[in-house]
Amino acid sequence: RPCPRTASRAGLAPLTMSRRAGLGALEPDMGAAAREDERRERRRREYRPPMWDTETHGKPAGRFGRSPLESGADEETRRVLGPSNVAPDAAAHLEEAWRKMRAAAVSRRQHHRAEGAAVLDAFERVESERRESAPTSRVRPGDRDRDDGSRRTRMCSPAEFKRAWFALGVRDLSDAQVKAVFAQIGHDARGNMPYDVFVKALVLKSGRVLGLERIKKGAFEDADDARFMGKITYPQCRRGVQAPSDWLTAGRAITARSASMPTLALEPDFAHGFPGRGDLGNSLLQTKAGELAYYVGALGVVYDPRTHAQRFFRGHTGLVRSIAAHPDGETFATGQDGHNPVACVWSSRRGTGADGELPALARVVEPLGFCRAFVCVAFSPDGRHLLTVGSDDKHTVFLWDWQKHVGGDKPPPLMSMPGIQAAVPAVWGATFNPYRRFISARVAPPRPATSQKPFASGQAAFGPVAPIADRRSRSKGEASESKSSFEFVTFGAKHVKLWRADGDGRWGGRPLRFDGAAPFSAHAAAFLPGGNLLVGKDDGGLALFDLEKRALKRLVGSQAHADAGAAPNVRNPARENTKGVRALVLLEGENAVVSAGADGRILAWRLTAARDDVEDTPFEEIQLQHPMGANHAPPRIRSLAVVAGENAPSAECSLSGPRESKRQSGTESASGFVPPAPRAADRPWGVDGDNDELPPGRFPTKPRGVTPWALADTRDALEQTRETTSATSRSIQTGGSTSSSSSSLFSRVACFAGTTACDLWEADATRARVRIAGAGGTLDAVAWMPGHIPVCATLGSDGWVRLCDAERRAQIAAANVGDGAAGRSLAFSGDGKLLAAGFADGRVAVFRARTLELVAETTPVARERHRREREPGWSESAPDGFARVESLAFSPDSALLAAAGADRVVRVFANVAGAFALVATCAGHSATVRALDWSEDGALLRSQCVGGELLHWRAPEGAKTPQQTLRPFPGDVRDVTWKTHNSTVGFPVMGVWEPGRASNARVVGAIDRSPDSRFVVAGDDAGDLRVLNYPCVVRAAP
Repeated sequence: RPCPRTASRAGLAPLTMSRRAGLGALEPDMGAAAREDERRERRRREYRPPMWDTETHGKPAGRFGRSPLESGADEETRRVLGPSNVAPDAAAHLEEAWRKMRAAAVSRRQHHRAEGAAVLDAFERVESERRESAPTSRVRPGDRDRDDGSRRTRMCSPAEFKRAWFALGVRDLSDAQVKAVFAQIGHDARGNMPYDVFVKALVLKSGRVLGLERIKKGAFEDADDARFMGKITYPQCRRGVQAPSDWLTAGRAITARSASMPTLALEPDFAHGFPGRGDLGNSLLQTKAGELAYYVGALGVVYDPRTHAQRFFRGHTGLVRSIAAHPDGETFATGQDGHNPVACVWSSRRGTGADGELPALARVVEPLGFCRAFVCVAFSPDGRHLLTVGSDDKHTVFLWDWQKHVGGDKPPPLMSMPGIQAAVPAVWGATFNPYRRFISARVAPPRPATSQKPFASGQAAFGPVAPIADRRSRSKGEASESKSSFEFVTFGAKHVKLWRADGDGRWGGRPLRFDGAAPFSAHAAAFLPGGNLLVGKDDGGLALFDLEKRALKRLVGSQAHADAGAAPNVRNPARENTKGVRALVLLEGENAVVSAGADGRILAWRLTAARDDVEDTPFEEIQLQHPMGANHAPPRIRSLAVVAGENAPSAECSLSGPRESKRQSGTESASGFVPPAPRAADRPWGVDGDNDELPPGRFPTKPRGVTPWALADTRDALEQTRETTSATSRSIQTGGSTSSSSSSLFSRVACFAGTTACDLWEADATRARVRIAGAGGTLDAVAWMPGHIPVCATLGSDGWVRLCDAERRAQIAAANVGDGAAGRSLAFSGDGKLLAAGFADGRVAVFRARTLELVAETTPVARERHRREREPGWSESAPDGFARVESLAFSPDSALLAAAGADRVVRVFANVAGAFALVATCAGHSATVRALDWSEDGALLRSQCVGGELLHWRAPEGAKTPQQTLRPFPGDVRDVTWKTHNSTVGFPVMGVWEPGRASNARVVGAIDRSPDSRFVVAGDDAGDLRVLNYPCVVRAAP
């Protein structure tokens, strides 16, 4: 047919020739005009099924057109085809119908005739019988291709379709199967299907018929572009996808909704965990209001221990690596990594930002892009300057006037100096001296023998200096404040370096000498009011440096922390450093220094009379023990904050809010006072059985019912764990005995400690508890319990399964189920009773969801536990790394469990009275399988590999059948309703991907659909979460 855009294309030809001749360029809007012509053409275009001829068969109806069945259709046709074009179970019915009809066609194949000729003869006989029985009528000139005045030739109704196949020996075609065939081939407005097209499709088979449909590249641009019925291809999906059967009627509205902003927004409510494995220095700080400030991932967190609530700063675009507090106690700075590292200065005051978000005050950007990250940040004592240390090979030290970086301005740094040339990271912290301010005397430095600048070697900065005790008492003849500066130190691997500035403002640093001692690494440092520097060593001891002599004064190691933890070495350079004294906090009002180390102890040291040293022996001690009992190693402390005075949280504060129940207040008994029963806040990983009302305003749209862990059957299962936790997780010692005296330092302050297990502890003179429980490794799987219960399970590289209650913002149960292997996948059963976990060694373990009690354990790679123990040398057939289980999925009735992973095979296990047996093996993928989804009726299973290939499988018939080897399901699954959507490719989620194959395009790594099928959330490699309307079929959807 002539193309309606021929004239438009002809009009563009002179412009194209002019451009080639150099006479001018095309106008920018010509591309837009061409796209508008294409949209008009799509509006006029009538879609046809494959091999459909409009002049012979008329206009199609059903899923290929908007016209429904006309009134001329007989009652039988209306009953079979029904009013809807979509049948969720059509794929199964269609496959069964094709199987029966192809078997009958093959049995009647004749060598001297074309394939399918016998089937065509049967339909022609049925049509001939209809002609003979039809009343004679006058044929109009326009109806020469019809056998009567109302029906075209070579067409059949559903009843005639059944009669033809009955003659061929297929006598059990159901109405659902006939409807699936008519929807696949197409029919007119009266419900008649062209049987010549059907015979061609029968011979070509369904895969080749689908290949004859029209092909479109990429997601839809708008609602007009969505008027398409055929195959859609995009780079991330290997085989392409098909639009649903009713897309021509419902596609415009769905596309318009997909292009609109979703009504659902994501706001962080609570961050479970602490930066205990990636932080270098003390990352736990205190606000003026007694709150705690730290970071998690790319968030700055302000935690109020009195209300167990958090506020967040969300101005970072990368992982945060360091944090510092301003002298005002309300302003904080956090440094992140990236090509151009950024240090954000933000306020922790409540309600100062939009929608409760903490506002950004300034943004300091490293302009050259060679530092990789800001591993250390520190404010000067007057709060005017911000110090940052880069993660480049020279650990460059920058000094910024951060107040000039407000509003997007990017002035250069005040100072940029190399810190130390060493393996990254070698600088672990930096701190200013708040007690002395220096004015360098005008002494000309000696001229260097080379062309090196004086300040580059630090000579100009360390001439004679005059300390200033009080700036208000200076005479007019002294140097101005602009030529005075604070000193600071940087410390880390085998060094402590002191930095000062001379009278000209030039900075220089010199390392402190380790006189009479072997060089050691410094993990923490604190300036004492008397003028010396106290440093925490990597072996658990303390060291005192004399800043005037810039040398080591003495070691405090006999009664300090034990040498615990591990450090990287030559054989294992990637090992995490967990050794040393990680935090030193000076309490001037208490005339004491509090230290925390890798041995799990918090020690209080008394200052001497001159306040320039500490006593040889700590006067008070807190010993933390592992939440799971004394058989585990004590927590290794990485950070410490001490909240003193009225800001310290009281002992009655609960994680569930400020309200207090009768059970919390304690009762009197014959034997004396009975302490209140511990809650989830008091016993780490215990079971919370309280039914307290939640504070208002937290989850206004969620039900506030009792968590299932308040039930009696679960209480007995974890009773032993609760008793062990309550008895062993708190050991407060003072000289070997429990301290409860009111004169104790720890009775007047509250200590908060972050550990390498990513837990946040609170400890005082009477108890210690985990306030925020985290995970000791990377979290690789998360799953929500079904049934609108606000409980999720997580599994990570440490092999621990943890259950978190989102309403109470607490971790309620945990168990080490990995047996030394990292966890990779999780899945709840449909009834919420079972929890399946997949591990990197190929094991699949099934637990009771509420008690984490092991029910069954199976190995998809045929490695049995008892055989491995009996024959230590026996190994599995799969290579290392190919056994990990990356995805798990229960069928909707919880009768089947599908497991898949790096061996590219999907295995289906049947749940027979709690014992899981392998009943089917599905092989066909060419890469690691990353996602599994079951259909709503459990008849089909969908799997997706990392290469973007979608395969479908028929579920095995039952558990009693022998093990089957399944082939991919070849049928049309466009109308299948899926119980979940975890696959990152498919028709409903093709809009979550950025168009094209750009090198900087985001890679979507995880997708999940809301239970009501209205929204979808996508996580990408940039660390961002996006909420979009579901289905998401528009390119660059908002």
